[in-house]
Amino acid sequence: MRHLELWVNYYIRWNPRIKQQPNPVEQRYMELLALRDEYIKRLEELQLTNSAKLSDSSTSPSSPSQMLPHVQTHF
Repeated sequence: MRHLELWVNYYIRWNPRIKQQPNPVEQRYMELLALRDEYIKRLEELQLTNSAKLSDSSTSPSSPSQMLPHVQTHF
């Protein structure tokens, strides 16, 4: 019986028909990287539209809307 249990464990472990399950930590990491890329792309789009609006406006340079800091991402 003991030999059979070892063989079953061995067979299940090395069965090429069984699809390997993805590592949940690695999968979550990949999801977070994809989200980060989406957010960076969205941030760049918003910065471009914001800079276009600021250059088109004729308000004074001391207005609060033109004193927005540049957002940096540390990735």
